[in-house]
Amino acid sequence: VQGWTESLNTYTTVLLGPSNRKSAVFNLFMSPMLSYQQELEEAYNKKMKENELQISILEKQIEKLKTDYVKTKKAEFLDELKELHQQKNELSKQHKKTFILDNVTEEKLISTLFENDEKVGILSSEGDLFERFKSSVKMDTHKTDVYLKAYAGDALRVDRISRSTEILYSPALTIGISAQPTVIEEM
Repeated sequence: VQGWTESLNTYTTVLLGPSNRKSAVFNLFMSPMLSYQQELEEAYNKKMKENELQISILEKQIEKLKTDYVKTKKAEFLDELKELHQQKNELSKQHKKTFILDNVTEEKLISTLFENDEKVGILSSEGDLFERFKSSVKMDTHKTDVYLKAYAGDALRVDRISRSTEILYSPALTIGISAQPTVIEEM
């Protein structure tokens, strides 16, 4: 069918008994991704330091322009103030990109997807995710929504009193778990 697309995300679990070197293999698999993630974090931290300086300069310019506008009421000062505020907001709203999560709540998963161009992976050498599911025999539907919708790429809107609305239009979640069989057997 013309225009048909499928996301490349998968939900995968590898089960190995104790003493099968599961962690060693998983760490080898994760090594390049963790190195890349660390590079991203270092670049982000460097960029945030630069942004802090730039924001500080913008704040001083904004204060001066406010004073000038109050004194003169010139429209060009107001236009420049709007532009400086927009620049400051753009510098302030940048998020740290992450593409690997491990032990994460559903709420944080949604926020990370929102901040991360709607793509992330939960990759773990333990069965913590299964523990989360089994800890609540009747897990609330709103908590499983993120796993179901992010697998299918379905839109998800989350409205909470305590934080801003987060809308995911086409989320993609990949899950890779390497655990012992007892994690599944005990569910």
